Amino acid sequence: MRSAGLAFLVALLFAAAAAAQHDGAAATQVPDVPAGSGAIRGEVVNPDDPSRVGDVEMLLYALPASGTPGLRRARSDGAGRFAFENIANDPSTAYLVGARYAGIPYPGERLSFAAGETEKRVTVRVGDPSEDASGVAVVEARLEVTSAGGRIGISELHRFENRGTRTVFVAEPRRAGAKPFFRARLPKDAADFEIPLGIQPEGLVRDGDELRFYGPIYPSDWPGPLAKDQGLAFQYTLPATSG
Repeated sequence: MRSAGLAFLVALLFAAAAAAQHDGAAATQVPDVPAGSGAIRGEVVNPDDPSRVGDVEMLLYALPASGTPGLRRARSDGAGRFAFENIANDPSTAYLVGARYAGIPYPGERLSFAAGETEKRVTVRVGDPSEDASGVAVVEARLEVTSAGGRIGISELHRFENRGTRTVFVAEPRRAGAKPFFRARLPKDAADFEIPLGIQPEGLVRDGDELRFYGPIYPSDWPGPLAKDQGLAFQYTLPATSG
């Protein structure tokens, strides 16, 4: 979807990679990241509970300029340190480092190696989630109308801001009766519903023509562009009528 920002799509890619690691069949089909002489080292920080940084699942997603995306998993040590070694340091390969903590994907920085560089350092921030959405607001709603093979194509993008201090998220077992953070209803006769890149967001539920979103929505004052470019994007088509 053209309307979605780069950081937003990168976050979706990471969420898909994290999900693949928890699906045994899918995980076996994801190749390792490209090999080389580079290394990415870093640490996990948790402002909500600084002691809970050990044994956190870490993921490295690689997107080469040409070739197949790769994925590697590691775990942080007792002090929150982690490393991905013997990886390609080709400047044309983009990496995204992140964590999966408390069942939630936490995308970190998007980075690449400079020419001749062999080591990068990164900090990945995680946090204990909250179901309190009082700090969440929809700050932009965008709609694009195009022609779609004899039908009308509709693209919607809704951007969120989380003014709170914690990631808001309702886990699947607790969604029955819970109020979603965002709700939308597809128009009558809507068809060809799609999500950018075909990636289902972690907390999106579709029930007939109703969409409900339960997060995660990260605090917008966290460092990095991913926290500042969050939203829900989807598209569908409608019948074209004469006139």
